[in-house]
Amino acid sequence: MSQQKELFNYGEIKDEHKDAADECANILQNMNHPELAELIRKQFKIIENKKFDFKDHPFAKAAEQAEVFCSVQGFVSDNEIDYPVIGITEDVRKIMNLYKCIKNDSVE
Repeated sequence: MSQQKELFNYGEIKDEHKDAADECANILQNMNHPELAELIRKQFKIIENKKFDFKDHPFAKAAEQAEVFCSVQGFVSDNEIDYPVIGITEDVRKIMNLYKCIKNDSVE
């Protein structure tokens, strides 16, 4: 009977994992595989993408003004930048207030 192997949890990377991954990446780099080396370094968070600064965006400012909390649920990577995936769960009155803030009306 074959046993199913558990997938590696990239959310719980330890320093030992990073050290081993970096050593593998160096070997690949030396074997003229820079793309694979970089992929491993990113996967094991040895190098990280830049994060999009959402808190200074006009939408985030309007949400703050309307007292609507934007919860970061994760990130989507595009062109070596991590963009936050946000969730908003709020009383409909606050959402309507957010709409007014975005349209530059006054907050009630």
